[in-house]
Amino acid sequence: MSCRCLSRLWNLSLLRYAAGFCLLFCVLECPLTAEEGDAAPVTVPIEVEDPSAQHPGLVVSSDTFELLTADRIQTSLFAHRRGGLRRRALGNWGGSRASESAVHAALRWFSRHQDENGKWGLRSYPDRCSDLGPRCEPGEAHPDAGGDITVSAQALLCFLGAAYDHHIPSPFRRVVKAGLDWLLDQQQEDGRFAEDNVRVDAQATLALVEAFAVSQDPDLREPAQRGVTHLISQQHRVPERALAWGLRQGSAMDTLTTAWVMQALYLAQMVDLDVGNGIVGGQHYAQAVWQGGREDFLLRWNPSEETQDATFHLAAGAHLVTWTWRDQEHAMHDPMREQLRFRALQNAHIDHQVRQWPMNVENLLWTTQALFQLSARQTDNSLWQEWNAAFRDVLVAGQRRDDGCFDGSWDPQETRFDGHQLGRLLVTAYATQSLQTYYRYVPIRAPR
Repeated sequence: MSCRCLSRLWNLSLLRYAAGFCLLFCVLECPLTAEEGDAAPVTVPIEVEDPSAQHPGLVVSSDTFELLTADRIQTSLFAHRRGGLRRRALGNWGGSRASESAVHAALRWFSRHQDENGKWGLRSYPDRCSDLGPRCEPGEAHPDAGGDITVSAQALLCFLGAAYDHHIPSPFRRVVKAGLDWLLDQQQEDGRFAEDNVRVDAQATLALVEAFAVSQDPDLREPAQRGVTHLISQQHRVPERALAWGLRQGSAMDTLTTAWVMQALYLAQMVDLDVGNGIVGGQHYAQAVWQGGREDFLLRWNPSEETQDATFHLAAGAHLVTWTWRDQEHAMHDPMREQLRFRALQNAHIDHQVRQWPMNVENLLWTTQALFQLSARQTDNSLWQEWNAAFRDVLVAGQRRDDGCFDGSWDPQETRFDGHQLGRLLVTAYATQSLQTYYRYVPIRAPR
């Protein structure tokens, strides 16, 4: 029986309750099994529940993470990315047909703009599009290997976030495989990807770790471990204590770089890679900043600058804390939640507003991921509902949905973040991942 027939039968209440989970799984999975190389639009059928309804979601207790190994990964942090759990997560947390349509339009846009060698090139990506009409503009900043590595890693994270890897047959399997092969070719023997840029290394390592976690490809274990080992080697240390990371080796520790690294290390630990005392070091850093009274987690792009962007620093710091103490409650969680409520919603600066496009998509990504995880720890998730209502439809409406090269992307102009000069590739990646938040990582509820 075809997927179309099953979808029609699904609407009959008798079959809906009689067929149970097996029919639900079949209906949801059929659109994700198109023949390899078929670049036709992918439609994921979603029956979205009332976003205001209170659902507990999937409860994962802290002891789940102590001995979490690869054979248990599908029931853990990535479990909501496909099938019935993805559908449930979208309904529970406020996703919509429109938000999922936007995600898949973005993935199609990425697939049309991939270089022949598998990368997404800041300068070269517009030339890959065969659509008629005006072409997308090239990125203006960092037209070097580091810039290409950053946007390629972020593009891969978008595909992986939607459960597309290089093994399972799908319209994007070849795209993901080519991207991973190129990224692996950029890795040096010591595990680094870029010359003296820890933030680039962290994002590339994160992409490899996620690909290994989702696909369970044994060939990815060793390069993922090398990337993790290199990150640990760049960690600041004081006698008898590991701390955090700076943008470059020897530079001052900063929250943004540390947040990227901690996300990679936490996921690496989940799939039984050796992370040494890296996570403990991140805890030391976050605790020291908190106890020092710097609740906004000040981030210095340039140590000589006196003016600091407190809202963005707070969002990056909150994201850091959600990964540093993911499986346990911490005294930082409640104050951070309230500060984010004030700075992101009640007193948002023009550079951080999310109620109209264009917006600062980097701040959006950090704030969205942090609020999603922090709100999941509360019985009352009204803060998440308020945030989701503010940004979701605005972001969807801001996507280019026209014929030609731009279709599925977001314009980078006036997006008001430090890296927006990298252009349409990075802006589209951040926007896409923001719309994947509902199912990208299972929300962890504090043990009761």
